[in-house]
Amino acid sequence: MCVSGIILVTGCSVMASRLLWEQEVLGSNPSTPTIRKGNLKIILMRHGSFENPDHIYPGRLAGYHLSEFGREQVIRAAKMMKTNDIRKIYSSPLARTLETAKILAQEIGLDENDIEIKDDLIEMDLPELEGKPMVDFNKSSYAKDPLGEKDGESMRQAGKRIFDFLQKIIGDNQNVVVVSHSDPITGAVALIKSDGQGYKRGKIEKGSFFTIDTVKNPWEVKYTRV
Repeated sequence: MCVSGIILVTGCSVMASRLLWEQEVLGSNPSTPTIRKGNLKIILMRHGSFENPDHIYPGRLAGYHLSEFGREQVIRAAKMMKTNDIRKIYSSPLARTLETAKILAQEIGLDENDIEIKDDLIEMDLPELEGKPMVDFNKSSYAKDPLGEKDGESMRQAGKRIFDFLQKIIGDNQNVVVVSHSDPITGAVALIKSDGQGYKRGKIEKGSFFTIDTVKNPWEVKYTRV
């Protein structure tokens, strides 16, 4: 019998080629977060590929719509998650995540009334880097040390933001999808999997997702690459 669930969709990657282990996300002496048992499965998803002809870091800037390939990724992901009896979708407010959520809804038999936009799921807050070429972004202090103190968010802070949102919805009795962005998802999964098992940042590819079973104690996390 399927436990009901939620889907979350999030966004952009920092340096896909660089490995980031959860010990780095949590710090050298991580404290295990308090994780409450829930009643649902949560699918924590990164948005599909998007149009970015100038190869800049979009951050929270408006625009940046899904590409044709990105739409195909979301359709493939929807087919992989149909057996989870999803009843609701939460999405970051940015175009690339909201478009992902709308395609998911159509493919799994929901309508737009089943999509709820949540600011908690938005991309990293890095205003000094938004609109900068990716070549400059990859040389930035954030790319070199995503956990360090800086203007805007660290990955640890963004992960905690997503993690806290998941804790708010685990009392729901329906499976959900949460659509968000790469680095906030990386930080959140690191907090959930605080048992020494690492995840590579490059592993959270566009259109792919983690399935989180909150009925299990501790939560069970499974990665699906699209």
